[in-house]
Amino acid sequence: MATLDFTIFDGETPRIAPHLLPEQKAVLASNARLTGGSLKPMRGHNLVHQYQHDLNAIYRYGNTWLGWAGRANCVPGPIDADRLYITRETASPQVYMGATLEPLAFDRVATRPSVTLSGTVDDDTAETVMYAYTIVSIYGEETAPSNLSLPRKFSEGTQITVSDMPGSTVQNGRMILHKRLYRSQTSAAGVTDLYYIATVPVLDTTFVDVFGENPIAEPCPTKDFLPAPNDLRGLTGMANGIMAGFRGKEILFCEPYQPHAWPDGYRLVCDYSIVGLCAVGTSLIVLTKGAPYIIQGLHPDSMAMQKVESILPCLTPDSIVDMGAYAIYASNEGLVQISEGGAQLITRDLWAKDDWQALANAEYFAAGRYGDAYIFSTWDANPSRRFTFIVNVTGDQPSLVRCTELYRLFWNNPTNNFTFCVPQSDTDAIYRFDAPSGDTLQAIWRSKPFRYTAPVNYSAGLVEAGAASTPHRPSGTIDLIAIDEFTATLDDLTFTNDGPYRINATIPDELILWENEFRVSVQTEEGSWGGAEGFEIRFYGDGNLIYTKTGGANTPFRLPAGRYREWQIEIRSTVEIIRVAIGQSLSEVWR
Repeated sequence: MATLDFTIFDGETPRIAPHLLPEQKAVLASNARLTGGSLKPMRGHNLVHQYQHDLNAIYRYGNTWLGWAGRANCVPGPIDADRLYITRETASPQVYMGATLEPLAFDRVATRPSVTLSGTVDDDTAETVMYAYTIVSIYGEETAPSNLSLPRKFSEGTQITVSDMPGSTVQNGRMILHKRLYRSQTSAAGVTDLYYIATVPVLDTTFVDVFGENPIAEPCPTKDFLPAPNDLRGLTGMANGIMAGFRGKEILFCEPYQPHAWPDGYRLVCDYSIVGLCAVGTSLIVLTKGAPYIIQGLHPDSMAMQKVESILPCLTPDSIVDMGAYAIYASNEGLVQISEGGAQLITRDLWAKDDWQALANAEYFAAGRYGDAYIFSTWDANPSRRFTFIVNVTGDQPSLVRCTELYRLFWNNPTNNFTFCVPQSDTDAIYRFDAPSGDTLQAIWRSKPFRYTAPVNYSAGLVEAGAASTPHRPSGTIDLIAIDEFTATLDDLTFTNDGPYRINATIPDELILWENEFRVSVQTEEGSWGGAEGFEIRFYGDGNLIYTKTGGANTPFRLPAGRYREWQIEIRSTVEIIRVAIGQSLSEVWR
């Protein structure tokens, strides 16, 4: 005999005709968590922080929420946990040093030092030297060297006084620790380089270099350092202490573990204007207004750039989401998954190109990570074109669930995988998305229509549900059936069960009985067991509503007599639904 038995609940694949969908797929899924197979309602969002202005970017920095009216990208420091590096849409790059916000740019002092020679030079043994200095902040940042001093001959019996170095305790917004002094040296091969000779205290502006007393040490490591440009955007953290950013068509990399230094020699150029970046493994995904690029390498001086041979432009930086091993973004074709292995369109079964382009609005698009799913909102002035979708991409075939709320932005906390949001209805506040303490939403799940060659009479049904979302409060005289070992105290009576049997008891009105704690059930009229409430199942025959089942989980029930060629169910629930079955007899559904 034919039976419809729903034990796995999946989301929508709207591009496929409803009657051709697999049995577990839905024609409508809303406010539902479907990751475990059962149908669970989502929770509402809970307020965690209130701002006084509209938000377009948020970040949790330690115990402090940061929020901006425009786009912003934040990257924690690669070494110091109290540093946060920030690029913004309308401002120069910045860095939080603890509680202090400072410019990221830490530029050199260009003024060359003065040099004065004392003593008699031995022209036969003298070498020509020049000097330069760098500035070191209290955070360990070292600038590029100053301009070189004038050359002086240096030999036994001479000394050179290096003067006119800065003596300020503050430079480029940084507290200064000291200066490092470098002297030139020419090798036998005729190559001249700068080598460290001394540390100069912060307030000192002069240093006397006596011949033979300050041997050269390591070469100057900061010769190629440049400050972060003011128009650096899209800051992204990579492996090995590397940060990347962009401006126009250029991709820029910092010196590893030194985000204040952005050497010119590390820069790469794309064919198209860059929209945004995302780091995956040791690779950098570069999304542009044309083809995407994949850049791979362990150090900025050895980065190799590969152009993906697919025209999949990124519609908006607001669509780019780091999913861990890959990134997802919105293109003009649909959602694209891109990783070190390449790019692929993942929503072919969800939306046709025309449907997607009518849906996605690049100007109003917000996306984020929700568990292992991609969540996004898109909207325009037309109320009928405002959507929020959760796209599950972990299975063999992507599916989606709708949300009834519209969101301005999402942010996923990488330390705990919690998702935070700014609702479109409250644009100056941060909320925890699907908060454990949030109000239970009503999940809706509508099955595909099941069509038969001959009319079928489904006369019996069963709904298996989890614990109710609110306590069940029975009163009066009822029958309790012990279905497992338990001990429960009702009023002043204690019952202990070591085998199934019925107990008659009077339960006072004020008693709160939790089924999931005591594992007891209410005796129903038909002599079977009741359970969790909070759901409604609608049954349709040939497109017409024929019966509505409200509550009464784990209790077989009768459907009205009637034969139909097409059957469909719709679940509306605030509790977990584990199974819904309908058959032509009670024995078919009761198992």
